[in-house]
Amino acid sequence: MKRKTFIILLSSLCGFVAPQSIFAQNPGSMFNYGVWQTFGDPINVVQYPEIKGRLCNFNWKDIEVANNVWAWDSFDIELTRRAQDSLPIIFLVYTEEGAPDWIYDLGVPKVAQNENGTITYAPYYANNRYKNLFKRMITTVHQHIETLPYPVRKFIIGVQGCFGSTGDYIGYKGTVDSQYALTDEQFFGLFTEFSQYYYNEYVNTDPKIYLLSNPQNNGQDQMNWLIQNCPNGWIKCGSIGKGFQLNDEVYKSGWLYNLLNYPQNGDYIRSRSELQFNPDESGWWSEYKYKNMFALITYDIFWGLDWSNQAPGQIFDQQYDYAFNFYNKYAGQKKPSTATNAMCALRDGLNAADTIRFPVSVYGKADRADTTRYKNIATRFAKFGARQEDPLTATLGELNNLAANGINDVGWDVFPGNYERYLHQLKANETSVGYWNVRALADSNTMYGKYARGINATNSKNALYFDVDSLFLNNAPVNGKYPIIVDITYLDSGFGGFRMFYDAKTSTNKSSLAVQLTNTNVWKKASVTLYDAYFGNRAFNASDFYIQAINNQNVLFSVVELSRPDSANPRLGLFTQESLLFDTICTKSTGSIKSFILNGYFLNGSNILISPLPGYSFSTAINGTFTDSLIISSYGTGINKSIYVKFSPLKTNVYSGNVFISGGGYKAISMALKGAGINSRPVLTANISNASCNNTKNGAIDLVVTGGAGPFSYSWTTDSFPFKSTTEDINGLSPANYSVTVNSFGGCTVTAEYIITQPSILSASIKKDSDIVCKGSTTTVTVSAVGGTTPYAGTGIFTVSSGNVSFVVTDANGCASETDKITILPGALVVPPKPDEIKGNDGGGLCDGGTFYYAASPVSSATSYTWTLPAGTVIKKTSAKKDSISLTVQAEFAEGTLLVTANNVCGSSLPASKTITAIPEKPVGISGPVSVFANQAGLIYSVINPKSVLTYTWSSSSGTRITTGQNTWQATINWGPVDGKVNVKANNNCGSSGPASIDVTVLSPALQNTLKTKVKNKSNIKSLSAIVMPNPANTLAIVGFIAEKTDVYEMELTDLTGKTLLRKKLTSIIGANTEKINMQPYSNGLYFITLTNNTGRVTLKVIRN
Repeated sequence: MKRKTFIILLSSLCGFVAPQSIFAQNPGSMFNYGVWQTFGDPINVVQYPEIKGRLCNFNWKDIEVANNVWAWDSFDIELTRRAQDSLPIIFLVYTEEGAPDWIYDLGVPKVAQNENGTITYAPYYANNRYKNLFKRMITTVHQHIETLPYPVRKFIIGVQGCFGSTGDYIGYKGTVDSQYALTDEQFFGLFTEFSQYYYNEYVNTDPKIYLLSNPQNNGQDQMNWLIQNCPNGWIKCGSIGKGFQLNDEVYKSGWLYNLLNYPQNGDYIRSRSELQFNPDESGWWSEYKYKNMFALITYDIFWGLDWSNQAPGQIFDQQYDYAFNFYNKYAGQKKPSTATNAMCALRDGLNAADTIRFPVSVYGKADRADTTRYKNIATRFAKFGARQEDPLTATLGELNNLAANGINDVGWDVFPGNYERYLHQLKANETSVGYWNVRALADSNTMYGKYARGINATNSKNALYFDVDSLFLNNAPVNGKYPIIVDITYLDSGFGGFRMFYDAKTSTNKSSLAVQLTNTNVWKKASVTLYDAYFGNRAFNASDFYIQAINNQNVLFSVVELSRPDSANPRLGLFTQESLLFDTICTKSTGSIKSFILNGYFLNGSNILISPLPGYSFSTAINGTFTDSLIISSYGTGINKSIYVKFSPLKTNVYSGNVFISGGGYKAISMALKGAGINSRPVLTANISNASCNNTKNGAIDLVVTGGAGPFSYSWTTDSFPFKSTTEDINGLSPANYSVTVNSFGGCTVTAEYIITQPSILSASIKKDSDIVCKGSTTTVTVSAVGGTTPYAGTGIFTVSSGNVSFVVTDANGCASETDKITILPGALVVPPKPDEIKGNDGGGLCDGGTFYYAASPVSSATSYTWTLPAGTVIKKTSAKKDSISLTVQAEFAEGTLLVTANNVCGSSLPASKTITAIPEKPVGISGPVSVFANQAGLIYSVINPKSVLTYTWSSSSGTRITTGQNTWQATINWGPVDGKVNVKANNNCGSSGPASIDVTVLSPALQNTLKTKVKNKSNIKSLSAIVMPNPANTLAIVGFIAEKTDVYEMELTDLTGKTLLRKKLTSIIGANTEKINMQPYSNGLYFITLTNNTGRVTLKVIRN
């Protein structure tokens, strides 16, 4: 069969990662060149396989906690954690701010560093005491490293000498006091002294621990010294891992590039550099961070950087994985003759220092600080995407470039062209056009497009010409000795196209792949395997191969790669393991899945076929569709894929045989498959005990297993809540659906489901039947229940007092439910008090018949009244509230007691009573003079509240005479010489009442004389003379005056403040009048007595003592 000399392969780059094991050279597995984790907790390499190694940093002060007192626990733990997944380690021990404070107590000067107002501290590095302590630390750490367990120790491959701030070149951070200032020469001397000590300490280690040094960014002198005095060491390259297109890189490459890429003292210098920890904070990075990462990675590949140190933030972002895997493929390939990969990352570099390409007459003077020149160059290429957003920063040094606030595509003394590794573009600017910041509309997170080159067929810039490095080809043509893969990454935008031509054995410009764009606006990769490449620079423009536009539409390219077999292990074709063995499994089960890795190298892209075998099916994804046979296509020029095999026996038998894998342009390979099927399932039944109460965990399932072949294992679950059990029987179960899977011999399984039920929720409730009204009384509540299992205990009607009450109800299964607590408020109402009195219109006696009205004094809490009548009386009418009645008396009635009680819901009061008689009641009282002159005539006495239906009989003491008014309510009396009484009785036809009386006192002769002398009889009270006696008064004061006619007066007693203490009405008689005032209730002092009638007033003063 005639072999095709090449195959065209196209693939989208979304998610494309070429298998690293296919193409990448393996320069030494222990060093694991590629992406390393910087610091932080070790990241899981299974989840993030792009990680190839780790840094591990320590502070001196955390290790040597006091003078020659060492604490190794944390040190050992951190190294052990990082060695657990067999990745190599480079460790660092920091001084400066990481130095212990106790060294200053021993006399080491503590130097204050002022960096823009921020103060930090460092030891005085030139101090001899410091040097001795620092060197002792270096030695002690090394001695301890050698005591670590071998599984940890063997993965420690390097130590970075740290002399200043963290791992930087030795120096101060900011200004210091002049007495501690050191010159560049002095710092260089300290660098060499400490480096030499570190080197000597580790030079003879086994396994080897290399010294990694950190010279200055422009440290050519330090590098030369290291090569001569610390041979075969490694270095940290400060800036080239942090950014790309950095000013003065052309100058730097003049002394650094060869040091990194050609053997020194018989071995290559290995190098590391780290991306800044938070690149997203930089304006130049954040807009196109994935494009920038790829540009940085290709920049580092160009430089020959072996380890790119990345922080966790970048490692966790999976969009960076494409760039990291690209870098891992190339990292460490120092020797071109054995390298397996070459690449050319297409780029046009805008170097403002280039006065030939950018003449002064067009772009401005060649002054590094002149931002106008930079802007003019950027403007010239703006239509191709070039930008200059922070022109001032673009004029500064490389470390300043890293702090740019925006994108700068023009720099000073920057590389003018592509970032290449063993693959060189010929006449780049003559045959193609540079592009910058290319947007792929449907591929926004792509890593491609920071730089690109474009071609079309309308002019001379219509092709990309490439020359493979002669050292890569061992200075001789390939001449078809091995296959070569060419990968071309392009932007599928528009409807242009391109074709590749190459220098073949039989044709110097042989046509290979042709690609027609379909305008998907994503970056794609076209791949071809060349089996007859000659590569003797015989193609057009003395190239080994070239890519030519086929129409007038622009086509943009990002990177072109070349791969070849590893000369030490030239693997071609398909490879996999010899056999795949399955355990005995159950028939008609879901099957058992295992996998194998199918590798293919330098394939022609034809379909790969995996043949069928009874009992087995195949898939490219563990969760994918399994088919009896499998066809794999569109895999590119190589394959590194997991193939999943499912063994699914239908009956008891042994299934063995070979499966054949063919395609890719190479002979078929075979792999033996073997497995056996068996049926050992038992029959399942169960005895079920349901839960006795709602939400009670006392259900049980007694599983009965019949037949089958053991040993048996059990797995109980439920979807209702987290539950697992591996016993045959389960108990203490909540209500739910329970599923059991019984595993028997050979992995057979049988599943059954059982339901544990429960009664509905037992819910007790309570209801108050009525409020408590009366204080100290009770009420009733009704307790009921629903749910559970009847009958219930504890339901019904219950009598309760005031307070918080609840009841418990129990069902037939003993499940209990307590009612809510309800508050029974106490009653406030009490039995009404006894009515104060009974009032009636019977003052004249109940004589001669008639209707009489009686009313009880109101009681506010009473709702009704109950009357009890004496014999001989009858109720004629009762009011609505029964608080008053009208009654009649019979002829025989003489006397009796009328009773009434006040009632409410709480009961009845004690009765109020009133004696009622046929004869009238005693008069209320008599009004009239009580102090008179001896033998005074015309004294008037009256019945208080007289009744018109009655007559009144008057009587008085001996020596007095009633002159008028007998049988009326008012009588006139002439008094005698001595004290006495005035009496009066009420009379009706049935008889007379008891008497009412008033005592009358005859004034003493002296008082009579005084009144007659001092008080004159005047008709006008204003000129009336009145007297108060005695004055001062102690217990009693008598006011006296003489009136010539009967009149009405008001007497008022007031104090000095005008407050009224006493006010009373008086009726005068003709002649002498007296009125007593009781002074006992009042305190000693001056008081005023005022007499007022309708014609005027008079005021008297009286003293109380």
